[in-house]
Amino acid sequence: MTLPRFTHLPWLGILAAVALAAASPVRAQTGEPTSLITVVSGRAVVLGRVVDAATLAPLPGAQIRISTVPGVAESDANGVFTVPDVPVGDHETMVSRIGYRTRTGVWRVGERGLELEVKMEVEPLVMEAIQVQSRRFERRMNSSGAAARGFNADELRSSSYRNAKDFVRARMGFAGVSCGALAKPGDGPQDCVLIRGAPTLVCIIVDERPAFGGWFELELLNPQELYRVDVIGGGRVVQLYTTGFVAYLTARGQSPTPADLLSMIACPSR
Repeated sequence: MTLPRFTHLPWLGILAAVALAAASPVRAQTGEPTSLITVVSGRAVVLGRVVDAATLAPLPGAQIRISTVPGVAESDANGVFTVPDVPVGDHETMVSRIGYRTRTGVWRVGERGLELEVKMEVEPLVMEAIQVQSRRFERRMNSSGAAARGFNADELRSSSYRNAKDFVRARMGFAGVSCGALAKPGDGPQDCVLIRGAPTLVCIIVDERPAFGGWFELELLNPQELYRVDVIGGGRVVQLYTTGFVAYLTARGQSPTPADLLSMIACPSR
């Protein structure tokens, strides 16, 4: 099924113009559309917005996959996404978001790119399961015996931080410092953080497994990819859950591991 094209949306054109201005010196001539301009011959930009089919409310965190383009694009807090450098032609596509039916189709990208709106329909049973899972996460945090602070998906998706490392350090007020005698092979120059004035080597857990890359692994994660970030023990343990992993748990009716138990298993020295 071919997804519908946008009608004229001035705000969308402005967003695209800003995005493309940074990517290319090309400028539209008078009377030409300013929203989508070919940057390289034979390649263009896809710009779209993902919304709830019933309410037309923007849907952040939707994942957009185009068969001929590597990687995955995600819609932002306004439901808007941009996929640059798309070959001109027809492309099989998939748009997915937890709690909604996956949309598949063929998008035809012309020399001036493509603007479209993707309307997602709620999957009632999945949405109910998600709400149950959300309550489980809240109970998980409330039952922690250590000092804990949690950040939910809305806070993560609306943030402007470029990666999960920047988000955690900024929101927790962590200053990166040298680990000194605490350093282990592979630790970077600022892999520790100051907690109560002392350098502390933080145990980082991603999707209930130790992040063997430490803070570096968090540099590879976009906050919009995350469902939850829990900081335990004043910052000694950071537990992150990606949206994909939570969808996996939800589909199987599984609950997240209790925060304290997970810390004990993955970070025995903490």
